[in-house]
Amino acid sequence: MRNRNNLYLPISAFVCLVMLMGFGQSWAQDEGIGLESSKSLAIEAFQSQPGTQDATVLDADPYCRKGTCWYAVKVGDREGRDGQVFFVSLDGQMVLAGWDALKEFCDESAMESDEAKIDSVFAASLSAMDPSEWVRILIILKGQPDIDQITQRAAKAAVEGSGDDEKVANYQQDTQVYRSLVSQYASTSNEAHGQGEVASQVELLGGEIYLRGTLRNHLGVKVRAGDVEQIAADPQVERIEPDREAHGHLNVSIPTIGANAVWASYTDGYDNTKFMIDIGIMDSGVGDSDGHPNLNVYSSYNFDYPISGLENYTYDNQGHGTHVAGITSSNHATYRGVAYGANLRNLKIAHYNSSTGGASGSFSAAMNALDYAYDNWFEVVNYSYGWYPPDDGLSYTDYVDGDEEISRTFDAYAQAGLTCVVSAGNEGSSYSTIGVPGDAFNVLTVGNMYDHGTTSRSDDTLWTSSSRGYTGDGRTKPEVAAPGTSIYSCNYSTDGFVNMTGTSMAAPHVAGLVAMVTDYWAILYNQRISANGDGSVAALLRGGPLAVRAMVMNMADETTGESTGSMNDRQTGAGYINAKATMPNVKRTNVVIGDVAYHQFLWYSVTVPAGQTVKATLVWNRHVNMSTKNATEPIADLDLDLQAASGSLAGSYDVDTNWEKVAYTNTTSSARHLMLRVYGYSISSDLNRVENFALACNRPLTPVGTVRGDFADFDEDGDKDQVIFRPGNGKWFARDTGGVTVSGTQWGMAGDVPVPGEWHAGSWYVCSDICVWRPENGTWFMRGIGAYSWGVSGDVPVPGNYDGGSGTDFGVYRPSSGNWYIRQQPSGGTFTKSWGLSYDIPVPSDYGGTYVNTDLGVWRPSDGRWYVFELYSNNVLSTVPWGTYGDVPVPGDYNGDTVAELGIFRPWTGEWFIRNISGSYIRVVSWGTEGDIPMPMDYNGDGNFDLCVFRPSNGYWFCRQVDSAAGITTFNWGTYTDIVSGTHHR
Repeated sequence: MRNRNNLYLPISAFVCLVMLMGFGQSWAQDEGIGLESSKSLAIEAFQSQPGTQDATVLDADPYCRKGTCWYAVKVGDREGRDGQVFFVSLDGQMVLAGWDALKEFCDESAMESDEAKIDSVFAASLSAMDPSEWVRILIILKGQPDIDQITQRAAKAAVEGSGDDEKVANYQQDTQVYRSLVSQYASTSNEAHGQGEVASQVELLGGEIYLRGTLRNHLGVKVRAGDVEQIAADPQVERIEPDREAHGHLNVSIPTIGANAVWASYTDGYDNTKFMIDIGIMDSGVGDSDGHPNLNVYSSYNFDYPISGLENYTYDNQGHGTHVAGITSSNHATYRGVAYGANLRNLKIAHYNSSTGGASGSFSAAMNALDYAYDNWFEVVNYSYGWYPPDDGLSYTDYVDGDEEISRTFDAYAQAGLTCVVSAGNEGSSYSTIGVPGDAFNVLTVGNMYDHGTTSRSDDTLWTSSSRGYTGDGRTKPEVAAPGTSIYSCNYSTDGFVNMTGTSMAAPHVAGLVAMVTDYWAILYNQRISANGDGSVAALLRGGPLAVRAMVMNMADETTGESTGSMNDRQTGAGYINAKATMPNVKRTNVVIGDVAYHQFLWYSVTVPAGQTVKATLVWNRHVNMSTKNATEPIADLDLDLQAASGSLAGSYDVDTNWEKVAYTNTTSSARHLMLRVYGYSISSDLNRVENFALACNRPLTPVGTVRGDFADFDEDGDKDQVIFRPGNGKWFARDTGGVTVSGTQWGMAGDVPVPGEWHAGSWYVCSDICVWRPENGTWFMRGIGAYSWGVSGDVPVPGNYDGGSGTDFGVYRPSSGNWYIRQQPSGGTFTKSWGLSYDIPVPSDYGGTYVNTDLGVWRPSDGRWYVFELYSNNVLSTVPWGTYGDVPVPGDYNGDTVAELGIFRPWTGEWFIRNISGSYIRVVSWGTEGDIPMPMDYNGDGNFDLCVFRPSNGYWFCRQVDSAAGITTFNWGTYTDIVSGTHHR
C-alpha cells in the first residue's frame, strides 16, 4: 500500500515476537519498549532513507496480524504528508517500512496445509470427538465476490433498465432491481468459484446445508466430525470455522439523547411512515403469539429454527428481542422508542438458552437474516449479539480482528448498501474486550452509557460492563456509545414494560437514530439517502451507510475517555450519540460523498463563527473481496485535518481505523475561515488507488480546487455548455444556453475526472469531445479517439491549449513537486516546468492574451497570492495577492478583453472579487451562497465570462453577467453528487 521503499530495517538480530494472550491489558500497560521508543525508532528509520526531511509522528497505534503485534507508527513531514508507516516490533528489534513489507512478512507464514485450513483450537476439539458426532461448521471458499465491481455493475444496469436517467420516480421498484442484481451477480460469482461443487460434496457425505452465502462465498453445514478434514482438503476451500453461538448482550434514555426534541422540531410533524423506513430486528423474536400493542411488526421470519431445531415460531420466548424492538420504535405514550412507530421487521435468529437463561443463536442464522434484509430492501438492521473468545486457548488478537466470517459478512452487506448496527459486548472494563462481529469495519458498533436515571448528560458515564477497544488488530472501537443501562422497554410476555441493561439496549438507540436520519433526509428532499442523496439508482452503493455513519458519528459528543490524539477513544469511539445535535445537520450542504485518489488532497472551505465549534468526520469502507484470514486487506488509509493559513489546527491520522474525526473551537471574537483537507495517504492498488468516502460536518462545506478555463461546447454554437458527469454510471449530460439538452452518453466510471476538450487536434473538428482522466493510473480516455497515459496518481489534470495549436493538450500538475507536465497535441512535443508548491491550487488560464492560449498559474491559499507564468514570453506576469484563506480561485475573462482576470469566490459571503493583474479593473459582486460551487464561463457567447454557481443541494444553476443584473438565468440541471465538468477539487 504505502510505497516509498518497502524495506526491512533490522535494528539487530531478529527475536521471535511473543503472541499476546492478554492483549488488551498489555496495551493498556504500554507493552514492550513502549510507544515513545517505537516513535523514535520509526523517525530514525524514516530519516535514514535518501531524500527525506525533518519528520514528525502523525499517529502511533498497536497493530496485530497473525498473532504478532507491532507498534504502527505513521511518520510524515510537518504538513502531514509525504511519509510512511513503520511497523516496530514490541521488543524494538525489527522495523518494517511500509504495508507491502508487512504483507510480505505475514505471507511468509501463510497457511499452506489442509490441516491449517481448520481453526487450530477447533481442530483439537474435533480430534477429541467421536467421528460420527454431528458438528456445525462454516466453509469459506477461496473465490470471493468483488463487491466493488458488482455494486457498480448493478447500479449501472438498474439505471439503464429504468429508462429514467435524471430521476428515479419509483424508488422502491428501482431499489429492488439494484439489490436483486447485486445478489444475482454475487451468486453467479460464487457458483463459478466452487460453491455448488463443495455443497454437492457435503451432501454426498450425508451432510445438511442450511446456509448458502450470497455477498460472501461461504456455506453453513451440518456434517460429521470425521468428515471435516476431507472437506478441508478440497482445493476450493480456504478455511473452516465452527458455526459459533452468539449471545445477547445483555423512559429516561430517549430525552437523554435528545430524540424527543427532534420529534417536536419536524417542520411538518414527525412522519414516521412517509417513506416506510424498515428496521430489521435480528434477535430472539418480537412480542408473544399475539404480538405487542406498542410495536408495528410488519413481517416476521424465523432463521434460527432450521439450524437449531428449536422454537418453530417467530415470536419471542425470552424477551431480548422484544425489548430491543421497543427501544427502536415503541409507540407507547410514556415509553416511546427513538424512531417511534417505525416499521419493524422481525428476523428471529435466536432462541431461549436454558443453560444461561438468555438468548443465543448461530452466526449462520444471522448471515441468512442479512441476506433476507438486503433482498427485501431494509434500510437498517440491529444485531445485539456477539461472541467473545473464551479463556481456552483462543487468542483475542487471532479472533477479534475483523476476519471471522460473520464480521466479513456484515462488512460486505454494509458495503453494498445496508446500514448495520451491532452491540459492542459486555466483557467488562478492561481494554480490548470488543466482541465478534462488533469488530467489523463497516458497521456502527455501540457501547453502553449509564444515564443515571436523569435526562442530563453531565452525569452520564460508560457502564462498567461495556466492552472497549482496541480490537485484536489494534483498531479503535466502538464507533459510538448510547444509553444502555436500566432501560425500560417492551416486555415479551405481557403488554407492559421491563428494565434491562447491556450494550444490547444501547445498540437499538443508534438503530433508531439511523432510521430517523434516513427518514428526515427523505422528508427534506423527497428522496432516500441510500440512493446517494440524489435519487439516482446509479449511485446506490456510494451513499446511505457511509453518509449515515458519518452524520451519526460526527455529532456524537466527545467523552473524557482515553484519547488517541484525535477525536476518538477506546471507550466511546467518536462519542455519545446526540439526536438533537445530529438532525439539524442532516442536509446536503453539510455532507460530501466523493472519491479520493492515492496521494491526492481534497479541500473544503468551512467557516466557524466566533465561540462555536466545528466538527467533521470522514468515513470509508473496508473492501471485503478477499478470503484469506489475516491477509493484509485492501484497506485505505485516509487522513483528515482542519487547517488555517498558519497550518493544521486539528488532525486525525489513524493508521488502521476506517474513520477519522476532528473538532476545533473558535475562541476568537470573529469568524474564522478554514479548510478541511481529505488526504489519500495510502490506498491499495487492489482498489485502483481510489477510495470512496463520506465527509460530514456541522457547518456547510464548499469544495476548493482547480476550476479550469477549458470548458465544453458540444453543439458547436460558440457558447459553452453546462456539462455534468454522473460518477455512479459514468454518464454525461449537457445543456446549452437555449435549454437544448444532450443526455445519457456513457463514458467513464466512478472516480474518473471529466476533462472535455478539443481532442481531435489537427482536424476540422471545433466542438468539444468527451474525455475522462483516471486518477489511479493517469490515463486519459478520449471517446472515439483512444487512450493515452500522461500523469500519475496524485496529479491534478490541467488540460489546455499550451502551444497555441488547434486542439487541447494533455497537462498535469504534480503537487508533490510543483511541476507541470505538458504534452502538446498533435505534435507530441513535451515540456516540464516547475511552478508552484505542494499546497498551491493550479489555475491555468490565458493570462497573457497572446498566441499561447493557456498559461501556468497557481493560487497559494496560505497568503492568497497568484503566481502567473506566461509561456509565450517566458516571463513571470504576477505575484499579486488577491483573496484569502478559504476562498475559491476562479480565473477567467470577465470583461471581454481576451485576457484572464484574477477571480475569487468567497463561500461564506457568496461574493465574487475580480481584478486584472494591473489592478485597473476591479469588481465585487454578490452572487451565490455558502455551499454553492462557482462555475464561471461565457455561457451566452458575448465574449465575457458570466457569474454562475451550481447549487448541489437542489441541482439548480444561477447565472448573471458581471456588470449587469439583467439576463439572470436560473435552471435545474444536475443532482446532489454529480461532478460539474470544469472542476477538479484537490
